[in-house]
Amino acid sequence: MRPIYCFMFTHSLNDDMRDLLFEAAYMMLTSYTRRKEVRCKDVCEGVVTTRFQRVVAFGTSGILFEAHLETDLGNQDVLYMMRPEDLGLMARGVRGAWLSEDELGQPIPKERLRSNPVVRAAKAYKYN
Repeated sequence: MRPIYCFMFTHSLNDDMRDLLFEAAYMMLTSYTRRKEVRCKDVCEGVVTTRFQRVVAFGTSGILFEAHLETDLGNQDVLYMMRPEDLGLMARGVRGAWLSEDELGQPIPKERLRSNPVVRAAKAYKYN
């Protein structure tokens, strides 16, 4: 999967939350929507917002998003940046895995592979 640039988060993000944030960013950029209610079964629900403000951090630029999610661990606030070009590249892949820096370059175990959240969102968007 392409990187997600988190500037601030209350609790660690799990793979389902990362998928949800990617999907929300894709849908919001595609439809030019500033607010999107989100829900991930048994994990979290809440809202993602953006002002389509471009930010630059450490030489990387992208669109700033803010998520307020309710989870079993309590409220989860996430401030993150997505690069539109990463979302475009993600739309080409079918499956991937969220990897730590230590796991990069290593074979990906089959049980870690998951469906691509951007491809899922693109298919759903096409039918709406």
